[in-house]
Amino acid sequence: MNGASNPWVDRLHGLECMDRIKARVRVDAKPIEGLMSLPCESAVVLLSNELKRVFYPTDQACELLRMHVARAQAFAGLRYPTRMSFLSDVESEEDILAAGSCWCLTGWAGVGKSELMKALERLMPAPEVLSVNAQYPAQPAFSLRRIAVNTSARETEVLRKLGNPAVFDIRQRVDLPALVAHVRTWFLRTGVVTLVGDELQFVTQSSDANTRVAQLLQALSILGVPFTYVANFSLGHRLKKRPQEGRQRLLANYKLLMPDGAESECWQGVVKTCLDAAPGSFGLSAREHSVELHRLTAGLKRVLRQLLEAAFRIAHTRSHRRCVTVDDVRAAYHGAAFATNREDVEALIALPHSPSIRRARLDLVCPFPLEDARAVAGFPKSVVREKQVARAVLHGALSRDERAAGKAIATAAVAAESAGGNASTKQKVVRLPNRPLTVADLLRGSELADRRREGGGPPEPQQ
Repeated sequence: MNGASNPWVDRLHGLECMDRIKARVRVDAKPIEGLMSLPCESAVVLLSNELKRVFYPTDQACELLRMHVARAQAFAGLRYPTRMSFLSDVESEEDILAAGSCWCLTGWAGVGKSELMKALERLMPAPEVLSVNAQYPAQPAFSLRRIAVNTSARETEVLRKLGNPAVFDIRQRVDLPALVAHVRTWFLRTGVVTLVGDELQFVTQSSDANTRVAQLLQALSILGVPFTYVANFSLGHRLKKRPQEGRQRLLANYKLLMPDGAESECWQGVVKTCLDAAPGSFGLSAREHSVELHRLTAGLKRVLRQLLEAAFRIAHTRSHRRCVTVDDVRAAYHGAAFATNREDVEALIALPHSPSIRRARLDLVCPFPLEDARAVAGFPKSVVREKQVARAVLHGALSRDERAAGKAIATAAVAAESAGGNASTKQKVVRLPNRPLTVADLLRGSELADRRREGGGPPEPQQ
């Protein structure tokens, strides 16, 4: 190692290359053969573990990873300008990065936020041992620290996990200010350039959730290194209710991870990677069935895995079936085991058309503007195209009976509108029964509303 080299900076060179990102983070399936010949529960466990293990790097995921690498490179260049610089100013409390050092990674539950942060761990340099000279003892170098938070975790507990374990073997009781100072110094000496906080949804389940999670995030955000925390939409809404100084630090920089488009190559890649986990057990094609799978899962990766597991279970119980077919997938979607996911998927599909769902399901409503994320996620830019996709997704979620009923409703509506072309014809107000709206109701309402906006339907009835 020559005197001009700087391992704390050099180890990050080249990681911003998109091809290198994809190669380092991609986790291909190790095909499992003979699953159908195993007992059902054993086979489902094996399949589930493999589906959780695989990772397909979509364009959106790679761009977010590249942004994290660029931030880490900029930080390393400022914090470690020379080989010897990390030995000086270790007690400095000055933050060399502005408020942008704290990022919030958010998105719908199941979209793949935690998997993305695990991919960032694979991308960043692995832990190693570095030394400056013969006089200074070798130090471990971590580059990235990722902490998963559980329900009972408080600031002091989390900080102890991030610090030097040898120190806490000697000192059992350390107050919060001393812990913060210790972790800052430990991060500086061990070359940490990125900190990730994950699984924060468990903290939000406690009775004093708002205060506790805000205090924890504040403590993690002042440790002197770039910090990213993973937050679902519910947590985002909670944090927006905090005082201004908390919002400015924790919510000023947010990154949205959105579902990929139904017809995108990235979504096909995700589906193919999952099907490759057990190619002999799935009679499905990513190219042929990816759009329908998107409709049944809203493009959420975790929901896709659970739908495939449920379909596999159905196919396994039918002795004449040698592999999972699309009929098994549809049956799994309407099955009792998938009921909770189905409610979420249909609520997501109906969300743009239903103010009542937006009020009732705040966990599905993004607390931040979505415009920038649409371009990243490959959402259609044409308004006409958006309408077509929305109708197709909504229609794909219907059962066979609901499709037939929806078709009959649409036919009757067209006939009624044709008969009512005369301006003097009295409009009839249809009263729906006192029951929750179904997807068929939403489909009918969406089509009628579109026709009215486009000038092809009757005016709104007078109340």
